[in-house]
Amino acid sequence: MSSIELVEKAVREYIESNGLQNGSVLWPLRAALSGSATSPSPFELIWVLGQAETLKRLNYAGNLLRA
Repeated sequence: MSSIELVEKAVREYIESNGLQNGSVLWPLRAALSGSATSPSPFELIWVLGQAETLKRLNYAGNLLRA
């Protein structure tokens, strides 16, 4: 299993274990990470950006939503 597949597995397990829908998580995740509605998959973005940058971008997006 590749690193990207491991990221995808973890995200999908989170979605399922929390009773969420793929679209309600994956599209906002993609937008938060890329700043665009069109981009590579959110799993690829997480893998390329790495943990620190991914968390930084998610926190930034969360702050924008709370403002």
